[in-house]
Amino acid sequence: MSEGNGVEAITLEPLPIDDTDEIAELKAALAARDERIVELEQRAYRDTLTALPRRAVLEAWVENEIRRRRRFGLIFIDLDGFKEVNDTRGHAVGDRLLKQVADALHDNIRDGDLAIRLGGDEFAVAIRDAFAVNQTAERLRTAAEWELRIYGAGMSLGVAIYPECATTLPELMAVADRLMYADKSRRR
Repeated sequence: MSEGNGVEAITLEPLPIDDTDEIAELKAALAARDERIVELEQRAYRDTLTALPRRAVLEAWVENEIRRRRRFGLIFIDLDGFKEVNDTRGHAVGDRLLKQVADALHDNIRDGDLAIRLGGDEFAVAIRDAFAVNQTAERLRTAAEWELRIYGAGMSLGVAIYPECATTLPELMAVADRLMYADKSRRR
């Protein structure tokens, strides 16, 4: 049919899609790929042993707080004597202890705060209420040390406050790390 300008109008009908074996296989492959992507994202942002978030989540949390100009606290935690637990009681016991500490940290922070595993036997906790950071640090120490003492281990803590101690994440981490090692020296 011509519309008078020499162009003929065409009506397009959608192609019928038949769920053949090929299409079903393609759908299954895409679903498997999507599941794998989710799994890889989980591994990138969650520690597989403790299920705590990883450093990238802490970095995003801190950047957000700094952007909003909120005062907050950062607690660095290192387990004292953990290597000896691994060496004398085995890695399965060491892994169980790391999980118990992670649970104690997670269970003793407020909504909006963040407990993460930095790696090895090091953890960090970001606290939204900077006025409560020292109180929170002591609560975390008390909650985790019971389990740690059973294995002859302990915990050292370092606290840094934004913006009083530092204004960037690397600087905050350096301050908290230095104070954590000072706590470790005092506790020996």
